Amino acid sequence: MLLAFVLAGPGLADWNPFSYRPLPNSLDMMEAGLYWLQDMSRPTEAGDPATLLGAAQELAARQFDFAEMAWYTAGFDYLRKDILARSHYQHRLQDRLFAELARSLGMYDSLPPDMRVLPPLSTGVGRGLISVLMLRRHRPPQRLDFHLRYGAQGWRIVDVGNNGLLFSAYLRQQGFR
Repeated sequence: MLLAFVLAGPGLADWNPFSYRPLPNSLDMMEAGLYWLQDMSRPTEAGDPATLLGAAQELAARQFDFAEMAWYTAGFDYLRKDILARSHYQHRLQDRLFAELARSLGMYDSLPPDMRVLPPLSTGVGRGLISVLMLRRHRPPQRLDFHLRYGAQGWRIVDVGNNGLLFSAYLRQQGFR
């Protein structure tokens, strides 16, 4: 999201609160930034903003352990699936998680929230917790907790909590299969 603000240019610096033009929401600013990146990159690298957004989502997905997250969500039903079904399940889980994170991080709001990263906590051997406090105008504060595990691939996010409700528990309640 910080990249979207940097790429948005001077549009926010000269913002007048008494002007009558509406502010762009975060998605519009990200799209403008992606178009700018597309203009600055060679034509063979990125054909459209969806390609750049897909690449950014791929980079973010490397920080998550979707296999463990799928196990937390589906339990033994996940283990009974073959490798192709597990892969499809992980991709559906990834899409759902990133959609919920975009909503939670204020990507659809007209003004981005103020984010404050809280000090990381150790929750056990090879486990940790990083919390982000989201402050929005006219709304109660929201806390996002990123649960980490240290494994063979290094530190990976294994679950995300939203005001105390874990994403895997939320999907189990919704019957996500």
